[in-house]
Amino acid sequence: MSSFQSLSVSVFVGMLLMVMQQSAIAMASGQGCDRGEMIVAQSNSSRPQTAEDYFNQGMMNLEAEKIEQAQANFERALQLKPDYAEDLLNKGFAALEAEDYRTAFYRFGGSLALKPNNPDALFGRGKAQLYRGTAYYAGAIRDLTQAILLKPDYAEAYLLRAEASSTDSRYIDYDRAIADINQFLQLQPPNPQSNSDIALAYGIRAEAYRGISAYDQAISDATQALQISPELPIAYLARAGAYSAKEDYKLAIADYTRLLQMQPEYPVVRTLRAEAYMESGNYDAAIADYTQEIKHADYHPRTYYQRGLAYVAKGDQQKAIQDFEKVIQLTQEPDFPGYTTNQELQQLAEEQLQKLRSGVMM
Repeated sequence: MSSFQSLSVSVFVGMLLMVMQQSAIAMASGQGCDRGEMIVAQSNSSRPQTAEDYFNQGMMNLEAEKIEQAQANFERALQLKPDYAEDLLNKGFAALEAEDYRTAFYRFGGSLALKPNNPDALFGRGKAQLYRGTAYYAGAIRDLTQAILLKPDYAEAYLLRAEASSTDSRYIDYDRAIADINQFLQLQPPNPQSNSDIALAYGIRAEAYRGISAYDQAISDATQALQISPELPIAYLARAGAYSAKEDYKLAIADYTRLLQMQPEYPVVRTLRAEAYMESGNYDAAIADYTQEIKHADYHPRTYYQRGLAYVAKGDQQKAIQDFEKVIQLTQEPDFPGYTTNQELQQLAEEQLQKLRSGVMM
């Protein structure tokens, strides 16, 4: 039976959309790829002769929405080289191992063009997208979901989908993340070599529990994760966030401090610690953290606003006024990211300024 007889037109069209989307992303970023990276390439010969020629012709037909011709090209490529899809699959996993996620993506995509319903290729491409960055999370979740549908006991696919579902605010689904981790832990056999994955699973579920305000469960899972892997960032973040929510700021600050010792440039951690210092009444420490954060990124109005509040609490009105004025300046810049969402912050800063100036003039 032809490897394409079980392939529905909708699945093939889905592959087409993926090819077109990734080509557009590559072009927009000014990046090119060679044949080894599975970008559609013009064959050196006007008439295909080798398996590679037929494969490239198939990719061009796929991008041109010539579905039947693409199917015929891929079938011919497999006739000439029966292990072509497996070869690309292995190269994809090798690229993953080398952390070359862009190349891995295209190699897994090439393997799927030849044999579309391969859960391992879908898993590999999903993993490559997950680690390429948040711009690819939707594709990662889609591929990992398809891999799970084809292979319901695919433990690692549940783990990675949970990670994608609990990391970026655009795709947050804490309930699904918890369910996926539960499934992963049921499927994952005891094995010392899998300890890092188990620690990550507990860390992800801890963050998901924190996200749904199940703080005691979050602390329990994060602590268990750190017993296995003492330097797991997500576990410290989840536990610190849960401690802060429970108003146990001393323990929250300890976790944030430990994470900053391990990774001094870890995003937002210093700001989170500053907020914990604020809530605990240690305004000098909060100001120091906000000031350090501003040195690294002086364009976030919220950081200035929070430091302004710390100055107000400390009684330093002049410095508070300067920070609130900076907030208004930044939120009025038309090119500032998230401009429309900063209007409320601008209004809050104006209200603080009005109160302070009234107080200064009295």
